[in-house]
Amino acid sequence: MLKVLVSSLLCLILASCGGGGSSVNTGSQVVALKRVTLVFNTNNVDSSAPLGLIELTVKQPIGVNVSSASCTLSSLNSIGSAVYSDDTRTLTFKIITTTENAIPVGEFAKLICDMTPSSALSVNDFQTEQIITNKDLVGYNNGTVSLTNLIQLSTTASFK
Repeated sequence: MLKVLVSSLLCLILASCGGGGSSVNTGSQVVALKRVTLVFNTNNVDSSAPLGLIELTVKQPIGVNVSSASCTLSSLNSIGSAVYSDDTRTLTFKIITTTENAIPVGEFAKLICDMTPSSALSVNDFQTEQIITNKDLVGYNNGTVSLTNLIQLSTTASFK
């Protein structure tokens, strides 16, 4: 009997592991969670002052869960801080360099968040101008130099 119980538990554990998405049990119905992946890019750099810090406030549309438990932020550079606010539906984060190298042109951060299963959001709901509500870009050249108006940012959204 103990072997059957252990085997059954092992099968349940293994069945719940794996790639792909997650699911939520809503009573008698299991609904697959959707995820949105936002990729943040710099489109150009000002070579006179290497980019050393990017601070963004990103407002998520209704339907995206904005909590540290349902979002993952990653970067090739160091993440200085990341603060989620459920009240304002925002994530404010800083990307900084920890070496002499500047933050390069291209992808500098990726944010993956769970969406509510009934959400009908599309890539149009994640346009750069709509979701980035505050930005600060700083370069270093014998002191700090504001690059906020000199460097263009873009985002791309994909769903899974």
